[in-house]
Amino acid sequence: MVPAAEVLALHRAVRACLGAGPGSAVLRAAGEATGRYLLAHRIPRPVRLALRAAPAPLAARLLVAAIRRHAWTFGMPEGLGATWRGGLRLTLTANPIAPPGACGPGCDFHAGTFAVLFQALVDRRLLVRETACRAAGAPSCVFTIGRG
Repeated sequence: MVPAAEVLALHRAVRACLGAGPGSAVLRAAGEATGRYLLAHRIPRPVRLALRAAPAPLAARLLVAAIRRHAWTFGMPEGLGATWRGGLRLTLTANPIAPPGACGPGCDFHAGTFAVLFQALVDRRLLVRETACRAAGAPSCVFTIGRG
């Protein structure tokens, strides 16, 4: 795989060259493309079918467990935290593409990846929102996943 330092450099270059708004859109699109790649090439068809057939709360828990097992694939060296009160909340404490002091929130890529996976495997109406980011001074990058 690609070293985290190179990925961070790419993310910074995209934001520096395109600006915050367009850079965020490009990084989100890259995350969405990654999510589609994972669905097509890394998640076995029987698993995709089983998750889609399962009740949404169960499918979400199983998907989070799978993401945790394969955290390195998502650039999350220390894994993923999840809480379920009032909806699903994912936490990345050591997100290498959003180090403290980086130029703006750095999680558009992860938000895009999570959105594609949760919409395809749990509920197509789910939205993923980043509510805190290490790059903006928060202790962790936090995503909420829920309907509207």
